[in-house]
Amino acid sequence: MSSVDKITIKGIYKHPQIEGFVSVKQFMFVYRDGVKHLLLRCSNDTETVLRSVRFVLTEFNRDGEILNVRHLSYKDINVEAGETFASPQGIPLSEECVDFKISFVRAISDKHTYKVTGKKAYVYYAPQKEPRKESMFGVDFSASSFKLSQFETIAGLMAAAVLLCVTALIIIQFLR
Repeated sequence: MSSVDKITIKGIYKHPQIEGFVSVKQFMFVYRDGVKHLLLRCSNDTETVLRSVRFVLTEFNRDGEILNVRHLSYKDINVEAGETFASPQGIPLSEECVDFKISFVRAISDKHTYKVTGKKAYVYYAPQKEPRKESMFGVDFSASSFKLSQFETIAGLMAAAVLLCVTALIIIQFLR
C-alpha cells in the first residue's frame, strides 16, 4: 500500500528577494514517509533560459534560531524566462523546522551566469570551453588531436630506433 504525502503548511513566500533574478513564489511543508520535506515553486525572473540554480537554505525553529544551513542546487532544469519550476522530490528538513529562508546565489544559462553579490544579481558571460593549446606554428597539441594511423605509429617508432642507433654510434666513436 502506498502512502500519500501529508501537507502540513502551504503558503506564499514572504521573505525579501532580488528583483529580476530567481524567486520563490510558493512553498509547502509535507510529510513523506514520515520525514518533513520542503517543496518549492520558483520563478525564473531573468530574461534567459536557466539550466541550473544554486541556493542556500536556512532552517529556523520556533524561537527563530538557526537549525541548519545548506547549500543546494537544481541542475538540468531548462526553465524559460518568466516560467515557474518546482522541486518535485522535495528537500528533507529538520523535524523542528517551522520557518526557512532561501537565498539564490547563482543561476546559469547557456550564455550567462548570474551571481549574487550583496542585494544585487550581476550578469557575467558563461565560461567558454577551454581554448585549444596551439604552438606559434598553429599546431594543435591537445590530446584529442594526436590520432595516428598504424603506419604513422610504425614509421615513428622506426625513426626513433634509427635515431637511437645513430646516437649510440656517435657516442662509441667519441669514446675511442
